[in-house]
Amino acid sequence: MQVSGRNVSQLLDVVAALPNIGSSSTRISRRLLLDTFDWRLHDAGLILELDISEDRSTLSLIDESARVVAQQRVADVPVLVADLVGGPVRSAIGELVEPRALLCRAEVQVHQHTFASLNSDAKTVARITVESERSGSAGLAPRLRVDPVRGYERAAARIVDVLSGTCPTTPDSRRQWADQAFRSAGAVPGDYSSQLRVRIDPGQPADGAVVALFASLLSTMAVNQTGLLEDTDTEFLHDFRVAIRPTRSLFPVARACMPSSGLAPFADGFRDVARCTSVLRDLDVFLLGFDGLCCGIAPEWRADLGKLFAFVMARRDVARRSLLDVMTSTWPGLRDSWRMHLATPPGEGEEPSPGLTAGDLAGACLRKAHRSMISAGRSIGPDSPGEDVHRLRKRAKVLRYRIEAFGSVLDEDPLTEAIRELRRLQEVLGEFQDHDVGVATIRSFADQLASRGEGDVDLLLAMGALRSRVRDQREEARLRCGEAFARFDTAANQKLYRRLYRRLREGLYEPSSIAAGRSRSPAGGAGPGSQGFMTEEESV
Repeated sequence: MQVSGRNVSQLLDVVAALPNIGSSSTRISRRLLLDTFDWRLHDAGLILELDISEDRSTLSLIDESARVVAQQRVADVPVLVADLVGGPVRSAIGELVEPRALLCRAEVQVHQHTFASLNSDAKTVARITVESERSGSAGLAPRLRVDPVRGYERAAARIVDVLSGTCPTTPDSRRQWADQAFRSAGAVPGDYSSQLRVRIDPGQPADGAVVALFASLLSTMAVNQTGLLEDTDTEFLHDFRVAIRPTRSLFPVARACMPSSGLAPFADGFRDVARCTSVLRDLDVFLLGFDGLCCGIAPEWRADLGKLFAFVMARRDVARRSLLDVMTSTWPGLRDSWRMHLATPPGEGEEPSPGLTAGDLAGACLRKAHRSMISAGRSIGPDSPGEDVHRLRKRAKVLRYRIEAFGSVLDEDPLTEAIRELRRLQEVLGEFQDHDVGVATIRSFADQLASRGEGDVDLLLAMGALRSRVRDQREEARLRCGEAFARFDTAANQKLYRRLYRRLREGLYEPSSIAAGRSRSPAGGAGPGSQGFMTEEESV
């Protein structure tokens, strides 16, 4: 129960004045509230508390009603779920949290005063605990807890009734308590998402809308760069890349409303940074899926594959150092100059096309991306090379990025369904991509080991078996790609996308001059219907 209107000293006096109060004890501890950088536990209605005292450290997973869902003793503050080495808490949160790290989002100093409540036989029937807590510089509302001894639940309930009649109490809302602790520590639950959260007015100038999108994506990169540099978990790099990719997909769109000459060096700069991040991310994906890859391999070869894991980890260290060089040399200058460019109004003779609105731009670029993706998919047959599937995957990514960027100017009813249908296709295309890259990667690793004389016969045979398994998975995924696109390219889904663009059709936000490709920005940028859009896969 939370108590209002009384301080801790007054509350202790109230409890001490109850009849049949026996001995009391005091315990001081620290309570760490753990969550991921993107608040996965909080979003799921869960609170992860690590209670640290002199004699023990206990990790408790608690729901919003203060019910303990899982609990286990730990030796140290866990960082990754793997650190929990089994146990009920790991079982409860593993699938939700991995591969993200657990961060201390708030630290609460706890003073617990516990009293024993006795019956007429001097037996303890309940323990009454008064908690005073402080998070940061702020004191939290005192809390009162009555824990019955087994078999004496009725006696404990009577104590609760007496205390409720004496003190103004409210049910213990663990969510409210945790949110107060987070805020006192300077953390705001739900303050981060890798998704774009820019609200665009379809009638606003197109250049202002694009600048707002670019600025939001740059902010996402900035908040992830510390975790990326410190290698806190692999998702910081992933989210950094998630912001870079839609940024690059928006450069060809921006040419319709921003001077092309000013955009070109930044487009090149983000392309180069994206390439530098790709090597490390590919290794991360391989390592994260390593256990799954080895599941179908004969047990006698798994020990040999452990040598491969160690080799890839060493390669990851090299790739990480290379990326750190870029992130500490090239990236800061690119980031700062890009931020300044976005904040600087166009110079003389560089004004954007007059009358071009965000709705105009959205209508043209979304339809172009959609047509391009459908055309790429329809050109693929059973004997088409894998490069054609990769091209379809890239164009699907461009369409998704642009739908998410301009989602606020689209018809809201079909938006969620349209994104869901596109994601289903992307999942299958991505699976094929991962397996295709995996086949080439394992072969590359085998060549490197052999050239160094580090690959013994057993290891190379095990890698051959692993590559064969991944190749089989790639072929299975290749068949599913055709089926997935056929499910996407249906009359019903085409109708869904026509509904998605309903607010943009019939020239509502797409003037005929733009649709015909005759609009040009004064500085040489092309209008959205012209060749100013680069080939779609060049932008991701």
